[in-house]
Amino acid sequence: MKLEVSLSDLVGYKHKHGNKLKHIPIGIEGNGLIVVADNQNGLVRLEDFERKSFEVISEGIEQSIVTLRL
Repeated sequence: MKLEVSLSDLVGYKHKHGNKLKHIPIGIEGNGLIVVADNQNGLVRLEDFERKSFEVISEGIEQSIVTLRL
């Protein structure tokens, strides 16, 4: 997982989501899914933008880092 998101990535993400940031991108998973943190409850999710779906992968960023697998 790539844990780097540039400012232009963030601006593009916001634009594609109707200029709202309910989720904050924090990285990109190996298959191209976006790793996001939910802005309201802190859950970390994988976002499949094409399918408009989210899968919870951890209860928060700290837990994600502790269980990170390369």
